[in-house]
Amino acid sequence: LLAKRLLLLRVFGYQRRTEALFDRIAQRWRATGPVQLIAGADLAMRTVDPGDLLAFIDGRLAGSWVRTEDDITPRLERLDLQPDPDGRFRVNELYCREQTWRPTLQALLDRTDTVLMDLRSFSAQNSGCIFELEQLVRRVRTEEIVLVYDRTTDLELLERITRAAWRSARLDGFVHGG
Repeated sequence: LLAKRLLLLRVFGYQRRTEALFDRIAQRWRATGPVQLIAGADLAMRTVDPGDLLAFIDGRLAGSWVRTEDDITPRLERLDLQPDPDGRFRVNELYCREQTWRPTLQALLDRTDTVLMDLRSFSAQNSGCIFELEQLVRRVRTEEIVLVYDRTTDLELLERITRAAWRSARLDGFVHGG
């Protein structure tokens, strides 16, 4: 049985809420497969493991960063996709710079099985999430996408963006299913 990789995407800036979602969903998913995410301060306390601490102490933490587009493939190939001795899979964080997070996201989407995107508090100010939604439509089968939303989500904007992304993807021949 192959491990199922989960990619966790989110609106940044909501630490307590993001940690609660991570605790409910991602921690349980680790029995099924690894959880992958682009690192941020909002989940730092939930994703630090002994390997991260050793890398910090040894001065190897810099190797966790995706500094250039040339770093993406080697970094993804180093992700730990095997279960630990207790049977749980790892959380793999990728630390990105402004110029590398978009191509890193695209590469992650091409190597994931399921995407969970937390869109609570999503608004027009979240240009990163808009890019992520557009890429989801192009790279992931719809039945493998789970969107989390609530009353703070701008659903009208979400609908507009996803409709436009679907149209664009269809014209370009990129739609995986719908």
